[in-house]
Amino acid sequence: MGVSENFHCQVTPISRGRGRSSVAAAAYQAGATLHDERTDLTYDYTRKRGILGSQMLLPAGLSAPGAELTREKLWNLAERTDTRSNSCTARDFEISVPDILTMAQRHDLGLRLGQYLADFRRGAADVCWHDRRKDSKTNNYHVHILCTTREIAQSEDGKMILGGKCVQELSGSDRHKLGLRGRAVELKQLRADICGIINQSLAAAGRPERMSSLSYEERGINKLPTRHLGPRDAGLERRGIRTETGDYNRWVRERNRQVEEIDKEIAQAEAELSSLRLLATLEKAEEEKRLAIAEAEARRMDELEILALEAHDLMRAEAWAVARAEVVAAAEAVDLQEAHPDEPVPFRIPAAEEERSGSVSSSGAWFTPAPYIRVIIRLTRKAEITAQVVNDSRSSDDERRAARQRVFSLAQRASARVSAYYDILPDDFLTWFDQWETKAKAFLTATRPGADQPDPDPPAQKWKGPPLG
Repeated sequence: MGVSENFHCQVTPISRGRGRSSVAAAAYQAGATLHDERTDLTYDYTRKRGILGSQMLLPAGLSAPGAELTREKLWNLAERTDTRSNSCTARDFEISVPDILTMAQRHDLGLRLGQYLADFRRGAADVCWHDRRKDSKTNNYHVHILCTTREIAQSEDGKMILGGKCVQELSGSDRHKLGLRGRAVELKQLRADICGIINQSLAAAGRPERMSSLSYEERGINKLPTRHLGPRDAGLERRGIRTETGDYNRWVRERNRQVEEIDKEIAQAEAELSSLRLLATLEKAEEEKRLAIAEAEARRMDELEILALEAHDLMRAEAWAVARAEVVAAAEAVDLQEAHPDEPVPFRIPAAEEERSGSVSSSGAWFTPAPYIRVIIRLTRKAEITAQVVNDSRSSDDERRAARQRVFSLAQRASARVSAYYDILPDDFLTWFDQWETKAKAFLTATRPGADQPDPDPPAQKWKGPPLG
């Protein structure tokens, strides 16, 4: 909701000490002809332009019968009641009216303002609506509300009379005796009340704009206020004659324009700085996001590495378990062979006795078998023991066929172990295994069924041997 900056409420005393007359002021504001009985002067302002209308108002509860109270009678009564040479016979409230309101809405607002002042001061109020001047560059809709300085009342015979001074016109000492607020505080509250009435009219008209009675300084706005020209200076300025107040107002407007431009530049710079800060914040957030992702990825890689190590350990444990089982089986087979030493063996590992003592060689001890070499030796020994079933005449054909298939499988597993550990096996051991493999192939060929019998070995199980030399 915007706050308009064109609120204007100027209170001007109509003082006889300054050579002014309330009759003349009323005639000027109403654009009428009035005769001042005190000075015997007639003021004719009927040719004054920009007068939209006028109306006399009384406090609530009072009403003038018939034509009892006219503008000329009221202000002549005010002039007669105050007899001192410096008496203040009226106060002029000049209040700006928003130009965004329609003519009917401005008229209604003027009546509400006049009635408020009449009730507040318990005096009469002469309301005049003024249009903008044709030579003015801006809209200048406003109302003049000329208020009596004395409370108005009705006599026993029904006539309107002016009584004592309005409370607002009392001196500072008298106000203090009555426990009233100071004039400055009261005037500030009066301006706020008038501004509130204007804002009520704006709200009733469905307008979002609002006015404020606070000064630029009170609202935190870096601007200087202009000074009221007054009728004399305004007339001179309209005729092209520069005045001190006019020059000051022109300087203030130029200064305010420059300040406004500077404020816009500052606001633009602050907006750009805010954008840069936002961009920096976004970049920082993006960098933190990238770091978080990198840290999460690093943790994930660590977890995967741990899982890989655990899997490797499991695989090693499983491999060792399988190897152990094979060693045990081979050991059982060796024990079986030792229990029946007289049964023929198709082929043997040279120097088997040396293998039992921890070395294998045809010429003597040349290395201490590692666990994986022991597994290979156990597989070859188990194959040799199983081959006895093939050569045993007491074995049936199905038993021979199954035993031959078992020899083939054990030899193939031994060959696979040699292929896996080929790069770390000693050359003498590889030579020995090559000789053993040749004997195994010869055995399998010799025990193969005749040509007229079907081949029991599937093509995928043909002996291939290790990738030696």
